[in-house]
Amino acid sequence: MKTKILIFLTRLSHLPQRLRKTEKITILTLLLVILISAGFFLSDRFVKKTLIPDFGGTYIEGEVGEIHSLIPILTQNEVEKDISKLIFSSLVKYNGKREIIGDLAEKWEISPDGKTYKFYLKEVKWHDGQKLTAEDVVFTFSLIQNEQAKSPLFESFQGIEVKKIDERTIAFSLKTPLAPFLGSLTVPILPKHLLSQVPPSELAGSSFAKKPIGSGPLKLLKIETSQKGTSLILEANNDFYLKKPYLSKLIF
Repeated sequence: MKTKILIFLTRLSHLPQRLRKTEKITILTLLLVILISAGFFLSDRFVKKTLIPDFGGTYIEGEVGEIHSLIPILTQNEVEKDISKLIFSSLVKYNGKREIIGDLAEKWEISPDGKTYKFYLKEVKWHDGQKLTAEDVVFTFSLIQNEQAKSPLFESFQGIEVKKIDERTIAFSLKTPLAPFLGSLTVPILPKHLLSQVPPSELAGSSFAKKPIGSGPLKLLKIETSQKGTSLILEANNDFYLKKPYLSKLIF
């Protein structure tokens, strides 16, 4: 056995002398590719096993723009949209793969004719501790459908009936099937108990527009204004219905 191994090693040592230049380059290239691939594989495993996200900390982000309204069903600039996405939640949302998944909705059903969409809500609380119910969903879409609110989403939801089935069930009825309808329900939901007394035409100028209460992962703590600009300080929503936010605070 030892003799065979010695013969093999002797032949292997003479191999480079028998190879042409192009063959040597090919072998070296393949070895280099193998080494690089192994390096990436090992580093990836190292990162996944040793770098684990932790809770806490403050993140500060600067943006250019003004804050006029943080009510997401109204016209907003990019800064307002960025902040609203953190404060509010919607029935469904897109994940990193651009797939529609449930947000406030635990599950949903679509009728065979494609005209009725029924949603079942998770148990969710607003930032002020009140329960989020089907009435909040119906209220939000009734505001969008109200011409006086001047929502940019007005045209998209005309002719669609939104009905409460029970406290945690809502049904949308369409006149004709609409394939992309589910994707249009990424609309942030608003709290009826805080906005039902505000006339739709006065939403943009209401106190809620600057001090919103949502159900998202972060809630607005306070707004500070100085000569340098306006700072919005958001803190983690510890009652968030999904995974607890890693950040303790976020400052815009």
